[in-house]
Amino acid sequence: FIRNPRTGSIIKVFPFFENPISFRWSPAGNKIAIIHNSLKVIDVENKNEVTLPADILSAPTDVQWLGDSNQLIILNSDSRIQRLDLSEGKPYVLVNPEVGSVSALAFSPDGSLLALGESGGDICIYDTRTRSKLTVLKGFTSAILAVDWSPDGSALVASANEDKRAILWDVRN
Repeated sequence: FIRNPRTGSIIKVFPFFENPISFRWSPAGNKIAIIHNSLKVIDVENKNEVTLPADILSAPTDVQWLGDSNQLIILNSDSRIQRLDLSEGKPYVLVNPEVGSVSALAFSPDGSLLALGESGGDICIYDTRTRSKLTVLKGFTSAILAVDWSPDGSALVASANEDKRAILWDVRN
C-alpha cells in the first residue's frame, strides 16, 4: 500500500507488487515508479497505474526521474539505459555502455551528464545530448555501489564495497 506522505493515510493498496526492488517518487511527488518483475508507474493523485508503452526494456533493475515528473530513466539488467517520456509515451535507448555491467547511475543536476558506475570499478561520464562517452574515472577495483553528483554539478562521489572507501572527484575540468 501507499500512504499519503503529508497525512499518513493509505492512498491505495497495490496487490500486484511482489518483492519490489526499487521505488522512486517523482520530483513533484505525484507519481511513484516501482520495479519488481517489470516497471510500474503509479499516479498518486488519480490513484491508478499509468499505462506504459509495450517496448519498455525487460528486466529493469533501477529507475530514476529526470527533471520533471514525466521523464524516467530505466536501467536494464543488460546495462542498457532507456529514457521514457511519459507525456509522449515513447522510450528510446539513451546509452548502451560498451563494456561491463552498470551497477549505479546518476545524472548531473542539469541532466546534461550521466555517470555510470560499472561492476569493474570504472565510472563513465556520458553527454546525454550527444550520447557520447566523455571520460572514464578510475580509482576502484570492485563494483561501484553508489554514485552521485554535488548539487552544483562540480563534483562526483562514488563508493565501492570491496574497496572500503569513497572517492570525491572534481569534474569541472
